[in-house]
Amino acid sequence: MDQRAQGELNIGMLFSTYAARHQQAFVLDRPFDIAPERGVDWTLSGLADLVAEASGWLHASGVRPGDSVAVIKRNHYDIVLLAAGAARIGAFPAMISAQVPPKALRVMLDRLRPRTVLASADVLQGALDDGVDLGGPGTRLVSIGEPPNGTDADTLAVFQGAPVPPPSPVADDRPMIATHTSGTTGVPKLVVHSADTLCREAPYLERKRWAPWTPWPKDVVVNCTAFNHGRNVSWTSGMLACPSQEIVLISDADMENVARVLQGRRPTLFEAHPNMYQLWEDIVRTHPEIFFRVRQYISTFDAIHPRTVRRFLNASRRRMPLWSAGWGQSETAAIAFSTYTRRSMRKVGPGNPALSSGGRRAPRARVKVANSAAEPHLARGEVGIIFVRTASRCINYLGEEDRWKAKAASGWWNTGDLGRLDGRGRITLVDREVDRIPGISCIEAEGILLERLDRAHEVIILPNAQGLPIPVVSVPDGKLADDEWKRACAGLPVMDEPRLISWEDIPRTSTWKVRRLELRERVAGDVGGFGTGLWT
Repeated sequence: MDQRAQGELNIGMLFSTYAARHQQAFVLDRPFDIAPERGVDWTLSGLADLVAEASGWLHASGVRPGDSVAVIKRNHYDIVLLAAGAARIGAFPAMISAQVPPKALRVMLDRLRPRTVLASADVLQGALDDGVDLGGPGTRLVSIGEPPNGTDADTLAVFQGAPVPPPSPVADDRPMIATHTSGTTGVPKLVVHSADTLCREAPYLERKRWAPWTPWPKDVVVNCTAFNHGRNVSWTSGMLACPSQEIVLISDADMENVARVLQGRRPTLFEAHPNMYQLWEDIVRTHPEIFFRVRQYISTFDAIHPRTVRRFLNASRRRMPLWSAGWGQSETAAIAFSTYTRRSMRKVGPGNPALSSGGRRAPRARVKVANSAAEPHLARGEVGIIFVRTASRCINYLGEEDRWKAKAASGWWNTGDLGRLDGRGRITLVDREVDRIPGISCIEAEGILLERLDRAHEVIILPNAQGLPIPVVSVPDGKLADDEWKRACAGLPVMDEPRLISWEDIPRTSTWKVRRLELRERVAGDVGGFGTGLWT
C-alpha cells in the first residue's frame, strides 16, 4: 500500500508521524479547554498523545469511521486537535467557530448530519437562549465543560480515559475535513477538503525549508488566528514538517493578553489576521521590544493597510524584516503572495493605494481575469472577476453541491473577487463583487483614509444604492472633527457623513473580517448595495 493510501498526511496522523521524527516545544496563552489541568507548556509528543486520547473519547461517544463530527468551541488550538482525533479514526470532522449564530449553526448541522456534536458550554447556552436545538435524532451532544441546565448534553469528562482505538484514517485523496467560509453575507458554507488539498498542496511552499516564511530551527513562531479555519490545518502541516525552537499559540487577541504572553519572548515569525495587526498598533507603541527580533510577519484572509505594515516593520531591529501578505480563500488556500520591506513601504504613503495587490500567483496556481469562466482573459489592466485553477481547491461544499459546481464551472474557480492583472502578471484586488461601489475601490479608499486618520483603528466604506457611499470610522475616543475628516477625504470620491462606531461594536467573523452587510443594516438600514452576491 503506497503512502497516499496510508493517509500519512491526514491531520489525524500528522502529530504522531512527526513526533516520531523530532520534538518541538509549544506554549499556550491559556490551557486547552479539553485539558485544563495540563497547563500551558506542551511538546509535540504530548500533542500527539492528546490527539490519540481524543480519538478514544469520540469512539466512546459512538463515533465510527464514516461518521461526521461537529467541533464548535471557543477559539483555541484544541479545535484542531479534536478534529485530528476524529480524523484519526476515519470520521469526518467539521471545525466550526463558536461565533456562528445559533440559527446559522442549525443550518450547517443539517448539512453535516453529525453523529456527535462537541461544543463549548457557551455555545450550548447561546443555542438554548435562541431556542435552537443543536442535537436531534441520532446526534449526541457533548459539552466541553459543565453543560448548561436545560440541555441533554453529556460532559466530555464522561468519555475521558476511554481506550485509544487503532488509527484508521481515510486515504489522502478522500474527504478528510470540513472548515467553513467567513459567512460575511449569510450562513457560512461548509468547505470540504482532503489531505491532498489541505495538508499537501495548500502548504506546498511552507513544507520547503528554503521558503522565507518557513521556520528555521532557532525561530520562535507565533500564531494568533482563528484556529477553526482551514488555514490552521495547512499551517500545522507546514510547521511540523519544518520544526522550530518554539511555537506560541495565542487564542485571545486582546492587546493586554498578547503583550503578557510575549513579554520575555522574542518572536521571529509572526502570523495573525490583518485586522488584529491594526488593533495591535498600540502594542507597537507601548511594547516595541516584543517585535525587535521579528524577521517575518505574515497576514492572510484580507487586505492589509500601509500604515499598519510600516509600523510593524519599523518596530523590528532586524536588518531587513519582511511582511508577507497572502491572498486566498477557504476553498482554494493561497492564490497569490506579496512581500514588503521597509524600502518598498517608503513608496507607499497618503494618496497611494492600499496594499491591495494580491501579488504574484502561487507557484502551483493559474489565474485569469474575465467576465465569466467560459470567456477569455480580459486585457491587462481591465477589471473583472478573478478565476483560479489550483490543486489545493476544495472538493465540494457539503450540502450545497450545486453551488460548488456553479463556482467551479469550466474548470476555473470563481473567487467572487474583482481585480486586474498588470503587465507583469501581478494581481491587484479591487473589491469583493458583493461589496462593489461604482467609481471607487473600497480597499484603496479605506487604506488612504487610514493613512490620513492617524488615530483611527478602522475605516469601512459601505455601498448605498440609495445615495452616497457610507463611511464608518472607529477612533479610540469616539470623536472626529469635521475639518479632520474633510482633510482626510481630499481627492477621494464624494461620500456621506461618517458614522462613528466603537471597535467592539463592529460585527466580525471569527477571522476578524467585517460583516459588511450586517454593519450596513445596523448603521443605515435596508439601503441595498450594487453587487449581485452571486459568487459569495
